[in-house]
Amino acid sequence: MNPDRVSNFLEKDIFLKLKQYVESESNALSKSEYRIKNGRYDKPIFFEENLSYEIEKALTKELKSNYKVIFSQLIKYQIVDNVIPSLKIKKDKLPCDKTISLVISKNINGWALCVDHYIYDDEENSAIIFNSRTNYRHRPKYPSDNPEDYLLILLIHVAEENSWINKIPEKIMNLTSGIYLE
Repeated sequence: MNPDRVSNFLEKDIFLKLKQYVESESNALSKSEYRIKNGRYDKPIFFEENLSYEIEKALTKELKSNYKVIFSQLIKYQIVDNVIPSLKIKKDKLPCDKTISLVISKNINGWALCVDHYIYDDEENSAIIFNSRTNYRHRPKYPSDNPEDYLLILLIHVAEENSWINKIPEKIMNLTSGIYLE
């Protein structure tokens, strides 16, 4: 599957509700959730059922198939203690069929996400949909030295409704999801 970029992925009122929730979670991040390897905060995030439903609905509309949210990560790229954010060329070993990189907010420009040979600029409420197990991705050199600059995204990992992944009991999935995170 080629990656796909969708502007205005969620309806405006749904996105604003999600943004408010994610930003409040982001404000509560601790140093223990900062990953020096990538220069980013990284933690699992859980949504109210209606927000998961809206994400699934938007994804189903785009891909013409039913998907379920498996787990999600709050990612905030930001300079902390002189560690510069980076995303080196990588693929994942995640238990999911697709990953959605959804931009929540940012105050930095010029730090596009490259998936295979496609380049995507970050805009609020834009989603890049790709297969994190088969599509390589990276970002160029971080374009700032200001510790106040940041990029806040959600990585939402989903599986088709009839996928084997959805047969894993939710409690086991919640316990093991952190194993796949870098």
